[in-house]
Amino acid sequence: MHGCAFDSLAVIATGIHLFPFRTEKLSPFAPMVLGGQPPGRVGRRQFFLGPRKRPFSFSTNHYNRFVSRPAPRIEDELVVVRRWQEIDIADSIAACADPEVIRWIPRIPTPYREQDAREFLDHADNGWEEGTSCSFAITEQAGGRTVGSIGVALNEAIGEVGYFVFAGHRRRGIGERALRLVSRWALEELARLQLTTIVGNVASARLAEKVGFRREGVLRAWMDNRGERADVIMHSLLPREIGRLSGDE
Repeated sequence: MHGCAFDSLAVIATGIHLFPFRTEKLSPFAPMVLGGQPPGRVGRRQFFLGPRKRPFSFSTNHYNRFVSRPAPRIEDELVVVRRWQEIDIADSIAACADPEVIRWIPRIPTPYREQDAREFLDHADNGWEEGTSCSFAITEQAGGRTVGSIGVALNEAIGEVGYFVFAGHRRRGIGERALRLVSRWALEELARLQLTTIVGNVASARLAEKVGFRREGVLRAWMDNRGERADVIMHSLLPREIGRLSGDE
């Protein structure tokens, strides 16, 4: 990620967001699921079914049923995408105090307290258990520090992606790597991934397009952002396009 305008903005995609706060505090246009395994629990759920180890199991009348398998850990040589844990709370509290995060994420609680973080862990776990969302912490392969958040909210065969990279860890390709990993994983079975970025958040829109998401257009007055209607840019990625994801060999 290079360039002054790009570098000065937070890498944040609106939409479903898997950020460390509860979904009812967000815009009704953004049914967001926000990440993680509650403290003290061992992941029992995974989206695998059949020989292809598909991430989601579909039936005619109900999508995204879970089967009893270990929770997914997705990684490359630099980044690990895993479920949220209690050890991530302190980092998430600090991240949610970032003015750029508050600017681009609708209705984030301010100030953001430990209670918000713990409610988030419980609320996000329900998404995993009910098959409605998959929320992850982004961590560094070396050292394991939590550096961001990403996830997918599920609406039948469509997934909506949200992500943000913590201040101090931007401009290092972390968001790009995490988005590529999660997109490839989710599109093993989903028909479409989509994400929205508020108009003006140049960094996040460029990140999505760099990974391979296509810009579809602007949704006018789509989202409430602290009492004002905000235009957003809709991006999408389809299974047939997965082979052209940036970074693939």
